Parts: sequence; structure tokens; C-alpha cells
Amino acid sequence: MTWQYLSAGANGIMYYSFNTLRDYVKGAEFDAKWTELKEIAAEVKSFENVFLTDRDAPAVKGMTPFVGARAWRYGGEVWLLAVNASRDPQDVSLTLDCDTVSAVKSIFGAPPVRKDVRTFGYSLKPLECVFVRMEEK
Repeated sequence: MTWQYLSAGANGIMYYSFNTLRDYVKGAEFDAKWTELKEIAAEVKSFENVFLTDRDAPAVKGMTPFVGARAWRYGGEVWLLAVNASRDPQDVSLTLDCDTVSAVKSIFGAPPVRKDVRTFGYSLKPLECVFVRMEEK
């Protein structure tokens, strides 16, 4: 859900799961869930410079009710996040309002198929997230 929030425009994430976990999950299961939550938070934090950049972000077109996407400009690159919020596979083409020149470098998830310098085709599995980066022209 964290990646869904970010793709939908969130600029801050606050986790409030500790009390819920503590009240309803006990023992080893609590330890495993709490560890998983901390790993997700650490993963997002590792990209905080990208997510909190003050550069104008390229607009993303082609989203559907089930596929959210968002782009950022950081470090001379365009970073593109696409998230399938559905429990069904989704095919979508996303178009950026900028030209990109390098190969798509996947941060996580299967990289999209490049259709041209602005358009990328995704075949997203249920609840899959794909995060890529590329140089901007």
C-alpha cells in the first residue's frame, strides 16, 4: 500500500500499524510483521531524495482506475513508479511529458517495454509495483 500511496501523490507516509499489530498479533508472528514493516519503511527512506525533490515532475498519462503512476526528476534522471492496485493482471501504456534517452534501469519489478522515448508498456501482475529510472534528454 505504501507504493500505492506514493504513486497517487503522497509526499509523506506515516505508519500507525504498531498498536494494531501489538493488539492483534502475538509472538513470532508479531516479530515477523514488525520486521516486514520496518523493511518497507527503510526501502522507501532509501529513495527519500527522489521522492522529496523540489524539481518539477514530468506528468504521466495513460493511468487507469487500477494502475497508478507517478514520476520524479532527480539527479539528471527521470524516475517512474507504476503500481497495479488490482488483484487482476493489468496491461497499460504510460506516457511521460518528457523525452528519455537511456535504457530503462529497473530499481524493482520487471521493466516495462519501451515503445518510444516517452511511452512505456507494462504488463503488471496483481498488486505489482515497478520502479525504474532513465536519463532525460
